[in-house]
Amino acid sequence: MKNTSKIGFRPQMEHLESRQLMAGDVMVALEGSLLTVNGDNLDNQIAITRNVAGDVVVSGQNGTLVNGLTSFRLVRPSINAVEIRMEDGNDLVSIRNLQVANDMFVDMGAGNDRFVAPATTPNTIGANLAVYGSEGNDLIQLNRVTVREDLFVDGGIGTLQATLVDSVISKAANIVADDLADVVTVQRTRVGLDLNIETKGGSDRVTLTDLSAFNLAVNTDANGFTGLDRVTMNRVTTVEDLGVFTGAGADTVQMTDVSSGKSITVSLDEGNDRLVMARVTAAADAVFEGGAGLDSVDFLAVMGGTKREFKEFETVIAR
Repeated sequence: MKNTSKIGFRPQMEHLESRQLMAGDVMVALEGSLLTVNGDNLDNQIAITRNVAGDVVVSGQNGTLVNGLTSFRLVRPSINAVEIRMEDGNDLVSIRNLQVANDMFVDMGAGNDRFVAPATTPNTIGANLAVYGSEGNDLIQLNRVTVREDLFVDGGIGTLQATLVDSVISKAANIVADDLADVVTVQRTRVGLDLNIETKGGSDRVTLTDLSAFNLAVNTDANGFTGLDRVTMNRVTTVEDLGVFTGAGADTVQMTDVSSGKSITVSLDEGNDRLVMARVTAAADAVFEGGAGLDSVDFLAVMGGTKREFKEFETVIAR
């Protein structure tokens, strides 16, 4: 992200007591219209809030200092972009009522980190929002977030718990996790273009409720590792294609009130898998494949406009 001004702002730092050092000191600066936040290698905890006066306040929590102070205030700033780099440590960053004209980039660094946009206040990102974890078990919670372009979430190495609730993503959204037991939840959210969820190996859980997207792909087997995956969809609609790919392992897919304006594909691959569906409709093809293993499908009111096909299921129950 570019900023057009080189004006820096670094307030005077206060003397730190030794008991405060374990929570670290986060450096905040406004360089032109670029807000930068840089953590250290300790366990930093901060909240970034726009208050009713339009000021942006970065507050330290549980002993964390900000520019050597307990909090740091920017008076009615015009923020074009935000860049957050928290470095190592078990960090927490929460954002409240932020309004960013362009991109927001977040790198939480190594450690068991948390990035939270709570449900109490909305946040608006004028272009792209990217949130990266690294080594460690990460929690990324996005509530009431509006992203005018793309959303990208990458948990890095370790488990990821990602939540996207009551949000609008105008273009594409990508949520990527690693080889461990990841949890992805999307509720009451609209994605203007493609929503791609990739959890790779491990026993993963993906839950989608009251969701609309142009295309939707859920892949819990991106690298071929075995896991006991569970994918649940309730009231999900797509303009075009919808696909679920679970790979090796005894997986379960449940779909209720799911519709696609084009095709639906579910591929369960190896393992003793279970597919349960009710009121699932595709305007074109609806293809369901069990793969190797003792697989079962239990369905009610499943329709494909041009084709409905069940392949490689040992048990088929039509209700």
